[in-house]
Amino acid sequence: MSVKEWAKELRNKQFNWEDGVRTKILRVVDRKYRAGPTKHYGWAVETKDLEDGYLREVEFEDLFDLIKGEPYYKDEYNEFYSRVFNGKA
Repeated sequence: MSVKEWAKELRNKQFNWEDGVRTKILRVVDRKYRAGPTKHYGWAVETKDLEDGYLREVEFEDLFDLIKGEPYYKDEYNEFYSRVFNGKA
């Protein structure tokens, strides 16, 4: 699964924040920024709370912990997570 496929699969899925607020995934984005002499990249997930429409963002890596209890979570996500964060995706 590529990051693009992953992003498409997660679009409109829901999960709870740590504070119990239910939110919907809008999109996965590549946040590019420059810090110091090297260029850094970071994937982020944009969300919208269902209750009040509040827009939030979570780091891609942290999303896995938040969605693990959801019915749509698949075991193959663990493999994808390992590939992405070990630099093989």
